[in-house]
Amino acid sequence: MGIDPVTGLYTVQDVNQDEIINALDKTTVKELKQYWFGGIQQNLRYKNWSLDVLFQFVKQSQKNMYAVDGYVGAVGTKSAVYLNYWTPENPDAQFQGPTSGANAKAVAANTFFTQSDATVSDIFTVRLKNLSLNYSIPSLADTKVGARLFVQGQNLWLSSNYKGIDPEFSAQGYTTPLRVVSAGISLNF
Repeated sequence: MGIDPVTGLYTVQDVNQDEIINALDKTTVKELKQYWFGGIQQNLRYKNWSLDVLFQFVKQSQKNMYAVDGYVGAVGTKSAVYLNYWTPENPDAQFQGPTSGANAKAVAANTFFTQSDATVSDIFTVRLKNLSLNYSIPSLADTKVGARLFVQGQNLWLSSNYKGIDPEFSAQGYTTPLRVVSAGISLNF
């Protein structure tokens, strides 16, 4: 529900109105799922050239980076977005005040925050998953040798409204899908 401007801690809704925030106040607000997904693949050929392209797209509801980043003040590297934390001079901050973990109320409030709908995003993503450009070198009439030059790439481009690095792989501490580019020559004889 936001940050208490006096204490600087996250506030959550007391669903059952018993003035105690606990597991009984949990309710399903957003479902984590893929609404739809798909892809478009195109193969274009002109003379000795060929271009293969694969775009993927997905509309989904998924946990964002706020669900796994921990509280402000915890040991570790955080995104610059977390600099907008609560202080008496910044009562309208996006994140609660920092703690080293010694403030049990702040840690508990952060736990409620990470389990809230504030950590769920509706995401639309378009990704250029694969691209391959090939050129077949014409063989001489009296030889059976053929050659093909190629450049290929994976995960070359991503457009998404996801809060984090990559919606396809959001586990903390692990690398997202790598961008890979390769080039070479293929000989046939």
